[in-house]
Amino acid sequence: MAKAALAIISALCILAAMAGSGSCHPGESFTVKGKVYCDPCRLKFETRISENIADAVVRLECRNMTTEEVTYTKETTTNADGTYMMTVEGEHEEEICDVTVEKSPREDCKEAAAGLEKAQVVCSDKVGMHSNVRYANPLFFMKEKVSKECAKVLKELDFVPLEM
Repeated sequence: MAKAALAIISALCILAAMAGSGSCHPGESFTVKGKVYCDPCRLKFETRISENIADAVVRLECRNMTTEEVTYTKETTTNADGTYMMTVEGEHEEEICDVTVEKSPREDCKEAAAGLEKAQVVCSDKVGMHSNVRYANPLFFMKEKVSKECAKVLKELDFVPLEM
């Protein structure tokens, strides 16, 4: 009797795990999540004085790996916490998808860092991921002038930049 109960419980656990895996099949959708912040120190990484940016515009663009033809685009804006979430429809196995910062609503923090304005995301269920949620690396804009608080932050981090 105990063996039968154990077998039933094991089977139920396996079925529950399979049902809750969140895997995405062709024709379904993916959720891409990320955030946008302001870098007041122009360090190109987040610090304790970085500020999340509400209403920043981000765009997801998928391109064919071979032809580089744009196959899918979608834009959204960040919420009050500087985070965004967008639904990406379909399977994009043969494509490279990037989320790019497009526009900051803040006049004091609107410069995108060249070469760091994008975050690549995988929008395919054929790469071993068991969830349809994809997290993009944080994106940011920089202030034109370094904030006065940055020297204290750098000292706290024991960080000496090459140039400032």
